[in-house]
Amino acid sequence: MSLGFQQDGYEVLAGVDNDDAAVETYDENFDHDVYNCDLAATSPSQFAEETAITPDDVDVVIGGPPCQGF
Repeated sequence: MSLGFQQDGYEVLAGVDNDDAAVETYDENFDHDVYNCDLAATSPSQFAEETAITPDDVDVVIGGPPCQGF
């Protein structure tokens, strides 16, 4: 999803996942930051403190269901 949004002209600020393997793979494929974080257990203010990305920085949030492992 990040790649598609980048190709359409969006600036992707970061990727976020709470699976170590997914974070590692994402980090290998993109130049922007990736964070290992459970967003369901993290408030916007807590996320901003940990990443310096504030709600005012964000125009669109994209996400998808977990991919199956192969």
